[in-house]
Amino acid sequence: MERLIIATILLSNRRQEHGKLVLTFLACLLLLLLLHIITVSFFNFLLYVAEKWQVCSDILSPSGTGNECCERLAYYGINTNLVNYLKFQMNESNVVAVNNVTNWSGTCYVTPLLGAFLADAYLGRYWTIATFSAIYVFGMTILTLSASVHGLKPFCDPNDGCHPTGLQIGVFYAGLYLIALGTGGIKPCVSSFGADQFDDSDEVEKKNKSSFFNWFYFSINIGALVASTVLVWIQTNVGWGWGFGIPAVAMAIAVVSFFSGTRLYRNQRPGGSPLTRICQVVVASVRKIGVDVPKDKSALYETAEEESAVKGSRKLEHTKKLSFFDKAAVETESDARNGSVNPWRLCTVTQVEELKSIIRLLPIWATGIIFSTVYSQMGTLFVLQGNTMDLHLIKSFEIPSASLSLFDTISVIFWVPVYDQIIVPFARKFTGNKNGFTQLQRIAIGLVISIFAMLVAGTLEMIRLNIVKEHNYYEGMALLTLSASVPGLKPECNTNGCHPNSLQTATFFVAIYLIALGTGGIKPCVSSFGADQFDDNDEREKRKKSSFFNWFYLSINIGAMIASSVLVWMQMNVGWNWGFGIPAVSMAIAVAFFFLGSHLYRLQIPGGSPLTRIFQVLVASIKKYNVKVPTDKSLLYETADAESSIQGSRKLEHTDKFRCLDKAAVETDTYSSLKGVVNPWSLCTVTQVEELKSIIGLLPVWASGIVFSTVSSQMGTLFVLQGNTMDQQMGPNFKIPSASLSLFNTLSVIFWAPVYDQLQRMGIGLVIATFAMIVAGLLEVARLDYIRRNNYYDQPTIPMSIFWQVPQYFLVGCAEVFTNIGQLEFFYDQAPDAMRSLSSALALTTHAVGHYLSSALVIVVTKLTTKHGQLGWIPKENLNRGHLDYFYWLLVILSSINFFVYLFIAKWYTYKKAVAKDP
Repeated sequence: MERLIIATILLSNRRQEHGKLVLTFLACLLLLLLLHIITVSFFNFLLYVAEKWQVCSDILSPSGTGNECCERLAYYGINTNLVNYLKFQMNESNVVAVNNVTNWSGTCYVTPLLGAFLADAYLGRYWTIATFSAIYVFGMTILTLSASVHGLKPFCDPNDGCHPTGLQIGVFYAGLYLIALGTGGIKPCVSSFGADQFDDSDEVEKKNKSSFFNWFYFSINIGALVASTVLVWIQTNVGWGWGFGIPAVAMAIAVVSFFSGTRLYRNQRPGGSPLTRICQVVVASVRKIGVDVPKDKSALYETAEEESAVKGSRKLEHTKKLSFFDKAAVETESDARNGSVNPWRLCTVTQVEELKSIIRLLPIWATGIIFSTVYSQMGTLFVLQGNTMDLHLIKSFEIPSASLSLFDTISVIFWVPVYDQIIVPFARKFTGNKNGFTQLQRIAIGLVISIFAMLVAGTLEMIRLNIVKEHNYYEGMALLTLSASVPGLKPECNTNGCHPNSLQTATFFVAIYLIALGTGGIKPCVSSFGADQFDDNDEREKRKKSSFFNWFYLSINIGAMIASSVLVWMQMNVGWNWGFGIPAVSMAIAVAFFFLGSHLYRLQIPGGSPLTRIFQVLVASIKKYNVKVPTDKSLLYETADAESSIQGSRKLEHTDKFRCLDKAAVETDTYSSLKGVVNPWSLCTVTQVEELKSIIGLLPVWASGIVFSTVSSQMGTLFVLQGNTMDQQMGPNFKIPSASLSLFNTLSVIFWAPVYDQLQRMGIGLVIATFAMIVAGLLEVARLDYIRRNNYYDQPTIPMSIFWQVPQYFLVGCAEVFTNIGQLEFFYDQAPDAMRSLSSALALTTHAVGHYLSSALVIVVTKLTTKHGQLGWIPKENLNRGHLDYFYWLLVILSSINFFVYLFIAKWYTYKKAVAKDP
């Protein structure tokens, strides 16, 4: 009875507040519905001009860009403000919170490898997206419950902070990593699924496909925009349950929309396991290590049919680089005597070229790692930095520091149309390239911009610390005591902070890592699944497929924009239960919409395990290590059928790179197709060998994105922490959350994605990312200088506007348009047909490695700089006593080195060639 009386009193006192919450929730739902309607209508109008607009519009609106927009809304609704939730609700220190955010974000980009493998080998992109979307929604639901249900959300005491139990932590992280798993099936498939809807044989569709990637990325940023504004505000001011619940609803809507277009989709058949084909080329090459590759490349083994032996894949022309792998396609007397072809001893030229393609991509991939490290700062250090600054937009409004990611989104939204409509036509006059820049050039530009972004962030931190030093406020930023609604699972918080117990901590981490698990099936499949809806034999669809990736990324940022604004604000001002609950509901809606379009989709038939095919090439190459690859590459083994033996893949032409792998396609007396039955572990087709070559060729490109991902990861970590120390007021009555500044990253993407339609744009993006870090560093220099001059060391927030962080968010968003969209299109275009989901996942893993690298850098820097009792560059509690700018300068150096490595890789790279029309 006593509890009933207390509850009645509390209810009476908070009726007005509850009414406000209901109205807020209804407004958010209305916003989501309007957003979805606008997105669908826009893309239907955009694609009306195509003959097959019914198919394209369904994949671009409900299933492709629409699904990814809602998925990004859900993702950024969590990621944008997650560092604040961990710090204040889960009672984690700055370093622990930053590392947990980047580790989870990294996992969200690792799980796409699993989703891509399943999509390419067995399930196809359509069913992979469907399956992992369900996992995603389930993870969002658990996350929402962990922030809103009594017993699952941490208990917080206004005087002692939050103290989550082990169960609460477990449930939370379970939901979080289910989302990461769900992402794994969406990310690598949606863009590819959309691009598949364009027919490369139709010049009109082929041209439109180039713009497709721009608009795809544009739609991504629409979701990011909503997340960084509306969702951040809800999380900050309404509650984390609502802040997580709304994105869950949005995702559920997207899933329903996706299934509604099922009957219209073009579905590519899975081509079997690309890993098997790669292994076959490697094995066959090693087996024939002593075999000379003939000078006449037509003597290499290839199928006589018009299409590749890899189902759903075109034949690839032979390339000269990596000629060792050509041994796998050299037919020997032992190969010829067997009658049947053993793919583990003899591979086709196309199979060898597949492996070469992958190998060529690896250096480009590696150059993206540092960029991803830079990018990760937006959700971590940028937010923590923003927490120390003046958050007032006006006297009555305080913007959450996490909401500044809105400017990243705004930057993307701004640059997409500018790139597509202005930069491309202008650059085309000078480069002669129909897309303005090559994919590698575009990545390079993005890397350069990311360097400047870190310079800006570092400068801001120097200014902020100087302000702190001249005043003497010591206690650090005030604790955020906005509580979720579930006692028992929510950490108890009081004036001394939050102290989660083991249960609360376990619940939280179980939830977020369940989300990461769910992401794993979504991220690698959604883009590929979307691209699959375009017919490469139709020139008009083929052209539109290129733009699909732009709009796909744009839709991602629409979700991110909402998450970094509305959700972050709700998390900070309403409650974490609202902040987590709203994304969970949006994800559920997205899943529902996905299934609604099931009858419209073009489904690709899985072609078996790509890993098996990779190992088959490797084993067959090793078996024939002493076999010489014939000079005539036409002698290499390839199926005689018009189509590739890999289901869902076209034949690939032989290439000269990695010639040792060609041994897998060399027919010998022991391993020959003439014996009737071919052992794929001894004889592989040229297409199978070329698959492995393609993967190997992609690895350098992949590696080039790691640093970029490290840079971009700062938006959700150090940028937020930096923003926490600054003035967040946007007027007398409104305070913007520091995490909401990621909205400007989203807006930047939304702007730039339509502007630019692949290697040139990636390079540009790497440069821009470097500038982003320069800007961030300069800001930190200015912030520290302001602290020093005014002795503000112990001030929780300093009278320095948080909007000084906007340039670094905007630059990172601009770098995203060049680098991330360039990577999406480049890895899809250069991947063997039956390995496109895997290739898309490979591109995404740069973000994973970049986020992990960011965590590693934070750990190493903290360990090295806290010796002998020093506070270090990134103090556990008070950033005013640290040197965040030094960390940004470190990222600038890494980004610069990464860019020059990328230039070398881009010059070395050889593009793949397919010899047959798309099926």
